[in-house]
Amino acid sequence: MKFPIRLWLLSIILGPTLMFAWGLWVSDFHWVLDDLTMLLIFLFVGALLSTPALAICYFTYTILASRGFSKQKLELAACLISLLGVWLTFLILFGMETFKWSGNRSGLIYSSIYSLSIILSALGIWFFRDRKPTLQQVAPKDAQL
Repeated sequence: MKFPIRLWLLSIILGPTLMFAWGLWVSDFHWVLDDLTMLLIFLFVGALLSTPALAICYFTYTILASRGFSKQKLELAACLISLLGVWLTFLILFGMETFKWSGNRSGLIYSSIYSLSIILSALGIWFFRDRKPTLQQVAPKDAQL
């Protein structure tokens, strides 16, 4: 699976989860029970609203890959495009409230949490990258059968 799709899937799950954790931290427990369904709604709406950013990210990744860019540059470009997509989506939805601090439920908090989810998703993908073991790692030459 290509990096942009992995990044999108992981950030779609991590973003609402971090938002939910933020709500736990700043509110009473009754808020969490009332808004547990909001987690599912955030998952669905986040997936829906981030689809255009995924498409742009995926096509840019594919075009840059065909031009011979290194894997690190491709993944960095995908992360930057995803971050830009988060901020543009919040800017379209909430206008200049996206950049204002107005307490624990401000647009700046929400857009920052979703940006953090993209960064954490990318770091998670890089850290847990699928590494195929070499033949030497599987069966060292001096091992006896």
